[in-house]
Amino acid sequence: MALAAALSSCGRAAPPVVVALRSTPGSMDPHAHNELVAWSMLCNFYDALVRFSPTMALEPSLAVSWEQADSRTTRFRLRPGVRFHNGARFGA
Repeated sequence: MALAAALSSCGRAAPPVVVALRSTPGSMDPHAHNELVAWSMLCNFYDALVRFSPTMALEPSLAVSWEQADSRTTRFRLRPGVRFHNGARFGA
């Protein structure tokens, strides 16, 4: 019975994802925006080295830890096992 139910759903197209925004993002390039609308879209596609917790404290994301090496240098230790969408390894 479970097999019949699983096979009956094969080939069905998934419904489209619809996103409603107050305005159009100026750019989908993460380096070329400085607006809330673009940021709210891009944070669903890209991960950062660190992120803000619900209490606005910095917490790890792609970096597992970081340290201030000197006044101009921050050293990040990257999360192991991360891969890009094409399967390429994430690294420095």
